[in-house]
Amino acid sequence: WTRHGNPIMSALSALTAASAVGGPQLGGIVVATFAAQMIGMIWFGTAFSKPYSEAMVKFRGKKMDKILSTGYPFNTMIAVSAGAAMLSAVAMLIALRVLGAKNNLDAASVALALWTGMKVVDAEAPVWQGAPLHLILITYSKSLATTMAQALVLINFV
Repeated sequence: WTRHGNPIMSALSALTAASAVGGPQLGGIVVATFAAQMIGMIWFGTAFSKPYSEAMVKFRGKKMDKILSTGYPFNTMIAVSAGAAMLSAVAMLIALRVLGAKNNLDAASVALALWTGMKVVDAEAPVWQGAPLHLILITYSKSLATTMAQALVLINFV
C-alpha cells in the first residue's frame, strides 16, 4: 500500500490493522507510532538532514535533488510514513505477544532480532545497489532506533 502513495488509503490500511489488535493495546500502537515519527523527524529533519540529503542527491542524481528541493507532497510522505510506522507497531506488538516478552530486555531482544531479519533481506534489495555506505548507515540506524523505541513502548501494553 505504500507504493501507491495515496495518504487516505495508507492511513485506512494502518488503522484497519491496528483496530484488529484492539483493546488497550490500541493506545500503545498510537504511542509507538508517534514515537517512531518523532525519531524520524529528528533523525532526518535535524540530526542527519544535510548528510542524508547530500548522499541521496549523489546516489539518485537530479531526480532526487528535484524531489528534495520542491518538498515532495509533504502530506503524502507523512501519511505513508505514519501508516508504515503504525503497521510496524502492530507487527511488533504481535511479535512481543507471540514470543512472550515480559520486560524491556525481552522487548529489545525481539526488536533487534526482527530488525536484523528485515535488514538482511533489505540489504539485497535493488534500491540499495550502489548506495554509499554512509547513506545506508544513516537509514539503517534510524530504522534500528525506531524499532527499539516501538518495542520499548509496546512492552508496557502487552
